Amino acid sequence: MKHDRADDVAVNLQRSTQGQMQGRLADLSNLPKPRWRDVLVALASPATRLHRYRNLRAAMFDDATRNLDCRDRR
Repeated sequence: MKHDRADDVAVNLQRSTQGQMQGRLADLSNLPKPRWRDVLVALASPATRLHRYRNLRAAMFDDATRNLDCRDRR
């Protein structure tokens, strides 16, 4: 058996939320679509950043050891 009040509650809830949503929430219907290039760059950027830091660390270590080992050759 279906109660008439349950339908009234649902309709009243929809009306109350529609009135609140008109000016307060952002319009999410026309969001810009991400480009594949931007998505791939965002996914690959942590790995490339780590690779650059690792190469920088190796280059600094090589320079330091070269300076210590080859002082007399300068």
